[in-house]
Parts: sequence; structure tokens; C-alpha cells
Amino acid sequence: MVRFPVRASVAALVCVLLVAGFIFPVWELRADVRSLGMFPEGFIQIRLSGRGIAGHIQSFNRFGGMFGIRPLKPEEFIELRLYPVAVAAAVVATVLWGVRGARWLRLAALVLLWGIPVGAMGLTQLRLAIMAYTRDPMAPYYMEVSSLLLPVFGTKKILGAIIYTLPGPGLALFIAAALLFSLFARRET
Repeated sequence: MVRFPVRASVAALVCVLLVAGFIFPVWELRADVRSLGMFPEGFIQIRLSGRGIAGHIQSFNRFGGMFGIRPLKPEEFIELRLYPVAVAAAVVATVLWGVRGARWLRLAALVLLWGIPVGAMGLTQLRLAIMAYTRDPMAPYYMEVSSLLLPVFGTKKILGAIIYTLPGPGLALFIAAALLFSLFARRET
């Protein structure tokens, strides 16, 4: 059984990692659009974090509009409003485990800590699929869905633009928090 000082220290460190993970981006998109010659910036960047969607949203919408992809509207993403709730619940469960050490609190914290990074990537992939599948067929450039479907992590070339989708530092911090908690909390059984 993990003693209280160790349990409280682990809980505190996990909470720090969670808060940092919330602040930093969990996912990033970078599109090299220099070869298209129609954007003022050479790279279009989009970042998802606890603070919402940030970056070159107008340029991204212009690029996507060429293929009939609906404009990206951050206010429509209900999961971004639930994101702070999930992180706060994980912090509360972790703190309560650090104080009380109850098995059900350990299980609740584990589900929340692993659910945040897995859920973030699953929902991101879902949003990318929705963008590719629900587009206007009368767009200036028609491409098959498979050509427009971006991977959650990877590289895709679309009409001369190279699009990179990658994990952000927030995702690494969430995974570090979940791993740290998992390693120390397993001794609690």
C-alpha cells in the first residue's frame, strides 16, 4: 500500500501535469501551402488545447473551402466545452485519491486520466472524418473522401499542399500524468 506522503506527492505531480496538459496544445495541424501561392502565410497552423482552437482558422477555411469542406467553427465543438470539465474531474479524483487512497477513487482517476488523451485523439479523428465526409460535392476541386481524410497523426499531400498532423505537448503531458498515476496507484491494490 502506498503511504500518504508518497500518495499525496504523486497526486500533486499528476495534477500539475494535468493543468500543464490543459494549457498546451494536444493536437496540431501544419499545412505547407507555399506551393499554392494563394495564402499570405507559407504555413497554415491549427492548434487544439484547453483554451479552444487557435491558429490560422480563416486560411484553413479558405483551403478547405476549395474542396467543399464546411468552415471550421470552434463554437460548434461541444467537446471543447466538455474538455475543461473532464480535466477538472480528473484533478478532483486524483486529489481525493491522494488524500483518502480509496480503491474506487483510484479507478475513477485511472479512467479519467487515460480517457482524456484517448478521448481527445478519438474525437479529433472523428472531427477529421466528418470534415472529409460531409462536404459540398459541387466544390471547385473534387477529390475522393480517402484523399481528403486526414490521419490524426501523419502526413498527407492534397493539391500541392503538404499537411502534417501531430501530437502536441499537451498530449504528452496527459499521457505522462496517466502513466505516473498508473505506476504508483497499482501498488494500492
